[in-house]
Amino acid sequence: MPGILRVRVRAARDLPVMEKSSQSTDAYVEVRLKDVSFKSAVCWRSLNPTWDTAVFEFEVNDEDLQDEVLVCKVWDHDAINDDSIGHVMIDLHALVKEDPVAQISGWFPLYDTLLGMRGSVDLSVKLTHMRDQNRFRDTSCGVRFFTSTGIASCFRALAVHGFVEELMVLDDPEYQFADKLRSSRTSNERRQLVFASIDGELRRKVGRKALEMGGNAVVGYRQQFDLEGDSGLVGRAIGTVVTLADLGLEDMLRRGLTASPPQRESLLELSSTPPTEGSLRPTASTRPPLPPVLDDALPLITLCKFPPGLVLRLGGVVVARSIKLLDNIKNMESPETRDSWWNELRDEVRSHARALGCNAIIGYHELTSLDDPLFLLTACGTAALINHDARAGCAVVTAQDLGRRARQNSVSERDIEDFTLLPSLSVGETTADPCEVLHLPSVQAGCAYSVCKICRRPDAFVPDMLLATVEPPRDLAVYGTGALVQARVTRRHRPRSSEDAAVLIGEGMPYLEFALHSELVNKMRLRGVNALFDLRIQVSIGPSMTVAIATGTAMSLAALPVPHELAGLHPHTRSSAETSPLESSIRDKLSSVSRAHRDMLRSYLEDDETSEGAGAGGA
Repeated sequence: MPGILRVRVRAARDLPVMEKSSQSTDAYVEVRLKDVSFKSAVCWRSLNPTWDTAVFEFEVNDEDLQDEVLVCKVWDHDAINDDSIGHVMIDLHALVKEDPVAQISGWFPLYDTLLGMRGSVDLSVKLTHMRDQNRFRDTSCGVRFFTSTGIASCFRALAVHGFVEELMVLDDPEYQFADKLRSSRTSNERRQLVFASIDGELRRKVGRKALEMGGNAVVGYRQQFDLEGDSGLVGRAIGTVVTLADLGLEDMLRRGLTASPPQRESLLELSSTPPTEGSLRPTASTRPPLPPVLDDALPLITLCKFPPGLVLRLGGVVVARSIKLLDNIKNMESPETRDSWWNELRDEVRSHARALGCNAIIGYHELTSLDDPLFLLTACGTAALINHDARAGCAVVTAQDLGRRARQNSVSERDIEDFTLLPSLSVGETTADPCEVLHLPSVQAGCAYSVCKICRRPDAFVPDMLLATVEPPRDLAVYGTGALVQARVTRRHRPRSSEDAAVLIGEGMPYLEFALHSELVNKMRLRGVNALFDLRIQVSIGPSMTVAIATGTAMSLAALPVPHELAGLHPHTRSSAETSPLESSIRDKLSSVSRAHRDMLRSYLEDDETSEGAGAGGA
């Protein structure tokens, strides 16, 4: 709907000296929105100019408020060429709300792309709507964006609707012919404006999709720009659509919460004392059958932290990679080809998760690496078995009125209680054993697994080592403290034609991943840990080298077995004649460190078994 955007520029302060002779500045302001611009009068010879009468009006549509940015630029007037002092870009997303009079005001720093901060400007931006019952019909009004990978304690998750993504392609100003005639400052500002416009349009389109899915928030929101050179500038956004309800202080106290987020024991502050028997063996509970793996597309969830009971099993990390040639894109301005590339990868990781007996991928993220014209795409996440009933609470919001009021952030406690909401999406305790989330959804041939060391049920198998891209679930029995583990692998490749390089890198990628995984596992064994959470893998390609880095937080879980001895350190692996004294010294040192960590973890387990036996004898 059309509206009036009023911009009032009051004053500026602490401007730099632009006229050396008078030690002052002849400043004026230019305000631009899209293709419309206005200029104020010149305030002569002042480093703190005022323009009280500078009021400008723009006619705007719904899309303009989110797709465009307001640019306020301060100039120094000169007889020949005016000199730029600095500019500020105002994001108008804050004006997209139901308030009939929305306003942004204050002092904003002036920034120059070559010289940095150069004073500040005082301005106000006010939006006045024209009467229209379909206000903001083309915007994402009412949708909130959170980059956090978990839901804050001040909200209650009514529904988790699923994955949302958006991709758009624009011309890169630095590769246009006109850029050859621009100054460096103008070129930088032009690119900044394009980035800001893509950011706004991506959020608007993702928000529109969230509204269509029935949500009022996007959590785990990630945005990335791919600079493809002559091929264009690509903006991508992904996230998880949810329906949130605000919890007031009274609601939070009623649910046993405080106004601040609950304090969870840090991984780096965990006690080295073994867990007690009560923490390792909770009371037996009814175990419903696991949900089936559906033939429909598995949901991709960018969240890494979940309410209790939503995640039933962790299957392990699933990764899909693909190397593409930008030269093969027929229409550079169309996003269809790139969309098809990402859809292929998403389908591949879904097939990996389905093969592991899982029905969702959590902790999902997407990465790229570019060495023009080679383009490496990566999709990664953790295969998991989630509570489908909890996810359907999502389809929970069967009443349109509740969905509408939730999007308007006006869901009350009475509204919530009137509908069947699953306990797993609310704050509360779960009745499942803490170790059950580590049990394998299905046992695959050739996989290393053993019986759970906590519940010891004959049908409860756990992996020898667990890798996951999510945060550790709640109430896991952990020995010792967490530690950072990082593995790095590099591979050289000869510069060839783009087609040969794509084939060479593509064929060598499985071997690169195997080497990275081997080094990561060896470092975990060296530290005596058997699980790695919040795993991040980045593969970068260059003209003559490919580099892979994996980073995560490692810990020792009581449910998993003691890690095996570090491979290649056994004294009989190689003869003494084949090893140098330095190599033997390093090997012995690593072996002693690995053995010490293994013995420490084994002693924890033995102490726990002894306490269990004493408890059984006393009974």
